[in-house]
Amino acid sequence: MKKVVLLCAVAMMTTLGAHAQLGNMLNKAAQKAGQKAGESAANAVMDRLGFGKAQNKSNTNTNANTNSGTLNFKGNHSANDAEMDHIPTIQELMDQMPAFPTTAQLVDYKNAEANEMTLKMMTSPVTMFRTQIATLSVQALALGYSDMDSARVASLATQYTGLTAEEIKAMENMTDEQQEAFMMAYYQSGRADMARQNAAEKAGKYAEMIAGQVEQFDAVNDKVDEIYKNAHKLMKPIYEKYAKQLENAEGKAYNRLMAEYYSKIVDMQRSAVEQAMMVRKSQQLPIAEKIEKVNEGIRKSDPTAIVPNYVQLFATSYFSEIEKLFEVPTYFED
Repeated sequence: MKKVVLLCAVAMMTTLGAHAQLGNMLNKAAQKAGQKAGESAANAVMDRLGFGKAQNKSNTNTNANTNSGTLNFKGNHSANDAEMDHIPTIQELMDQMPAFPTTAQLVDYKNAEANEMTLKMMTSPVTMFRTQIATLSVQALALGYSDMDSARVASLATQYTGLTAEEIKAMENMTDEQQEAFMMAYYQSGRADMARQNAAEKAGKYAEMIAGQVEQFDAVNDKVDEIYKNAHKLMKPIYEKYAKQLENAEGKAYNRLMAEYYSKIVDMQRSAVEQAMMVRKSQQLPIAEKIEKVNEGIRKSDPTAIVPNYVQLFATSYFSEIEKLFEVPTYFED
């Protein structure tokens, strides 16, 4: 295949290299492929753990059962192509959230990790829990691409590189050397700099329209940080009881001490994660949805606009909180 697509992508990245959203620019086909890849990766883990399609079939649409010490997932891992075409809403993703592992399950998992008990870790309900969260996180990335198709990507390419549709088409018939010479002449013409300037001015104009709401969105991030800081205040005295031993321990001895310390703070960590997710869901999601309504209007009026999808940003942060369940803090801010 010709390098034209890659070269255009590089041109787009150069034009708006400072703009985070451009780095995530994907068309719908690419999004679907990524979604399917995420599902396939999750399926592979499920199969390796002995929870393949045959078992998943019987577990479909069942809820997590923490009383029995097991976690059964709602997800149907044998989704057909029609289902794969559907980009889930944020509510659909949150509805698939499994119940948190119990304190005992988390401690058991951490002990297995410390003692390098691979089989026990692989069959742990905590591993199953993390697998589904990883799948939900991959699907959350699709939220920003629901309005993306090849036509819009082509429009963005011409708008933000300065290259015309005719020039891009002509490049398809060039040799590699001709394409490289063409792109070098293009950059030397100053058109890339002009496109970058125009893009920056447009991005600044659209950013002003949501500036106040973005401040509110970011303020929730500060609230979440405060939740963890408060939890750390409670953990610090416990850590100090282990600090000297940990300083002198190595290898498995160190890991076992960390697991023991984790068992003392896991309830605090679990509670902080639950609070953080609740704050994000109750306070940050409504703001994200308001911002997205404005940005939806911008995209409709200007198909070449590159504006962040704040519902996607929320979803990424929301599911990322889960990993803090497994952190063992040893550094505490004053």
